[in-house]
Amino acid sequence: MVHKALLHVILQERNKDAAPRPKARLSAERMYQRVQNLVQRMASQRWRRAWTSRHADGGEAVDKFRRRWEAPGLAAVIRSENNVRVTLFMRDAARESWRRRAASDDGNYKYQQHAPPSRLPPGTVSYYTHGHGLARKKGKPPPPAGYGVVALTAGDGHDHAGGQQILTLGGQVVAGVTPRVRTTTSNLGHLMGFIRALEWALVDPDTRGQPVCVRYESEYAANVCTGVWRAKKHREAVQYGRGLWAQLKRALGGKLWMQHSGRSSFGYRFTEQAYALAVGGQQGTHKCERHVGVNVGRAPRDTRNGHRGTKRARPGVRAGDTGGGR
Repeated sequence: MVHKALLHVILQERNKDAAPRPKARLSAERMYQRVQNLVQRMASQRWRRAWTSRHADGGEAVDKFRRRWEAPGLAAVIRSENNVRVTLFMRDAARESWRRRAASDDGNYKYQQHAPPSRLPPGTVSYYTHGHGLARKKGKPPPPAGYGVVALTAGDGHDHAGGQQILTLGGQVVAGVTPRVRTTTSNLGHLMGFIRALEWALVDPDTRGQPVCVRYESEYAANVCTGVWRAKKHREAVQYGRGLWAQLKRALGGKLWMQHSGRSSFGYRFTEQAYALAVGGQQGTHKCERHVGVNVGRAPRDTRNGHRGTKRARPGVRAGDTGGGR
């Protein structure tokens, strides 16, 4: 298949020469990259076909794919993502990293930078963050944005089932008024929610020194604030957030993590609560409340499958709503 991909890329370049106005040829490095991308697409398609037919053929196609691709070390099958990654063109260190990731059965591989461990240390505080903003109208100043933060601790697992809610925080962000904010967007609202969580974790005397996990809704806000991605906008706020992240990580001895809050998890209701705070903040409602002994309860038992869990809402429909979206 690699040979066919190479011939296909060479043929595409050769056909350019036959055009009335031929374009400049690709460099050898660019052609090599195209071969890599083509092989990755072909391998992914074959894996998806094999995975789809696993019930019809008893897994024969899946076994065949793994013998041809995974066993020789040409690719790594990522079970958690139901996907395959071609490692043939990688350097030894990267290939070994993907091999370890594919072989990890305990789900503790850090597929995301700053991901928390599978079991949170006792006393970990989780900050659920969210943001909200409106589109700017032509010829008018940017409307305010809002942020929301909900903090939990104790309880069981990553969702703190049976634990306690200790903080409710929400507020408004105004361009030119809020420090380090020149313009407001929905992304900025999420970013400020992430920053407010870090600020609170640094100064709160009741939880100072306890491990922290920031649970976010916006990948952009989390990744630019922690230095995983490069910021193109809101750079002053991003730089401030990165300083807070580094400072808190040193103070906690590295026990600082972040994780996306999935809709299917029991803890997503606190992300929804943070969103409501962000909407209220955008409209001018400021809230900062400490809670003592407020139990968050446990996930209801799903009688359909016999385990605890939450009913997943339809895409674009918030829990309890009859329709609509954000």
